[in-house]
Amino acid sequence: MIRWAICLMVLALMFVVNGCVNEDRIPPVISNYQVSPKKLRFVGGEVTISAVVRDPSGVERVLAVVQKPDGALMEVSLSPAGGDNYRGAFQVESNTRDDGQSLVYRVWLRARDKKGNETPQPGVPTEGLTVEVTAPLNPPQEPFRPFKT
Repeated sequence: MIRWAICLMVLALMFVVNGCVNEDRIPPVISNYQVSPKKLRFVGGEVTISAVVRDPSGVERVLAVVQKPDGALMEVSLSPAGGDNYRGAFQVESNTRDDGQSLVYRVWLRARDKKGNETPQPGVPTEGLTVEVTAPLNPPQEPFRPFKT
């Protein structure tokens, strides 16, 4: 009987030492994510990013990865905003294009828990959230040239 007790204790100790008991390998869950506004006038402005982030071991960091229209990436930290809510903001530049095309920013959310588990790249949602900056209303046009007779 004592041998069985010792074997069970050794087995339990092995599980604890090897981290097999209740090991957290799941990244935080990100939900209710949004950007606001989703569309801005050509002058640009501030965009707010918000999300609900939960993890049983606790959330260490929440960030947004923003892809600018030229392909450059920037990170925006999201701060706790009460409960499981997180919020951050970034500035969108004005659209000075003269071809009538909008500028499109793409946003992904990522989080890391206190055990080091992170949201896989590219982030949530997989296709990214979009922010559009419309073109100026009156792009430059070709000068008027009367017909020759």
